[in-house]
Amino acid sequence: MNNISFQSRLRPVTKPEFDNAIKSFHIDGSCNYPWTIRQAVYSNKVYTRGICDCVACLIKGCEKSLLLHLCPDMDENKNFEKIFNFIKQKINICKDHTEAFLTGSGDNKESKELYEKFKEFLNKHKIPTTELREANDTIAVAYRNDNDEILISLGRGYDKVASLKLKGLSDKDIIDNSFKKVAVADCDEY
Repeated sequence: MNNISFQSRLRPVTKPEFDNAIKSFHIDGSCNYPWTIRQAVYSNKVYTRGICDCVACLIKGCEKSLLLHLCPDMDENKNFEKIFNFIKQKINICKDHTEAFLTGSGDNKESKELYEKFKEFLNKHKIPTTELREANDTIAVAYRNDNDEILISLGRGYDKVASLKLKGLSDKDIIDNSFKKVAVADCDEY
């Protein structure tokens, strides 16, 4: 997939910046509770909040993107064949110049298994993937196809990004210090 012509930028934002950014998003771009494939969204502007031990996978197509936020405790989220068939119905993996963003995963068995299944699927289909795994806080993610930027907000009950920016940390340092594993695909930047 060397012909990918866009490069996503990862940008940690404060909670007010995140809230302001998603004001222009349509309701059909919001991936909400109970976090199964039925709540997955396919739009040119997508977002989700409350990623803890869940797994969120953003698969970016040329015009629209698919965002899944899956809770590892839900039985229907353990049917990986159904999940991956759903993805293939929404995005033509062979035709679209796809990229992916994978985040979340707690330290419990179900969460790790769900995350690993997504990694296997993305690797099998040779989809360049940026991973931000196991945050030490709650994650919110937003993406717009028109500017190819992934917004990341962190914190439950407080604004972790604002706190780290006050300490003078760069965007890269905020991301590096907030996740146990950071692997940025060649087609992305931060």
